[in-house]
Amino acid sequence: DLEGEGLMSVRDGALSGLDVAGVGVEIDRADDPLEFLQAVRAALDSGETPFATLNAPFDVSGGRLTTDSLRITTGPALGVGDASIDLEAGEMDLTVEFSLYAQADAPPFGVSLVGRLSDPARRLQVQALQAFVAQRAARALSDRFGLEQTEPDAESPQPPLDDTPGLEAPPEPPSGASPADPVGPVGPVGSPGP
Repeated sequence: DLEGEGLMSVRDGALSGLDVAGVGVEIDRADDPLEFLQAVRAALDSGETPFATLNAPFDVSGGRLTTDSLRITTGPALGVGDASIDLEAGEMDLTVEFSLYAQADAPPFGVSLVGRLSDPARRLQVQALQAFVAQRAARALSDRFGLEQTEPDAESPQPPLDDTPGLEAPPEPPSGASPADPVGPVGPVGSPGP
């Protein structure tokens, strides 16, 4: 079996079938979460993303290559991730999360490649990004109609329970009751015998 460690370093390349810049464009113009999701899926399944550097220090042990420090520097985003490749079976499991520079307030989104090296399945991790767009759309709608969301003031004094309108003091216990016996004397239960 192969054993050892190394560094993969590539300069001035391109990620084919992945338009990271297109995701940033869709974030800027999106106002409908469902339409945004469709547009992002299209962007992450077409085009290409040029990168300046791709670096991945890796270890090889037991016929498996692994890295947890994959780093891709592109024009619109920084990608970081990890990968595991079974060299004998020819299978991979790679995930990269991209953080966009121009949309720094947006959460990162991820792309995973899982399966055969020759034809891995692509999985998108864009749930957080879709939620971000939905929240932004809700805020815009609220501003459009002049709606305001107010939060309770934690420092405002609250009236004591005894002074709350509509509350009355509990009734006095029945005659013969004691504090330990608030419902009064308890007699035998059931019908008297013959």
